[in-house]
Amino acid sequence: MSGSGRVLHTLNPRLHPEQLAWIVNHAEDSVVCFDTTFAPLVAAVHAKCPTVKLWVALCDADKLPDIAVPNLVSYEAWIGTQPRTYTWPMLDENAASSLCYTSGTTGNPKGVPACCIRLPRPCPTR
Repeated sequence: MSGSGRVLHTLNPRLHPEQLAWIVNHAEDSVVCFDTTFAPLVAAVHAKCPTVKLWVALCDADKLPDIAVPNLVSYEAWIGTQPRTYTWPMLDENAASSLCYTSGTTGNPKGVPACCIRLPRPCPTR
């Protein structure tokens, strides 16, 4: 994902729903992928996350959770609409590739980006 020009970050489902919504909005997430185990949490926070354009349940289309969340799709339905080929972009090595947030123990959580140059590179072989 990071090599596509998008910024990946994980959300800690143990945080309070208000903190999760704050992180999603602060990071300006446009797509949130989630395990169906967390469907009740998604149902609780989705209305507070206006930046999210798509909620992707990591499941087959016939296993989509029964929750009232607009723009909810299954992972399989989502990737089924994508082209089979992809042209990888040329990225600035200092561009953000991932984002990690603190737990917010002293106020709102803080986000720290990691840049592409910090991504692991394959080891050279002889």
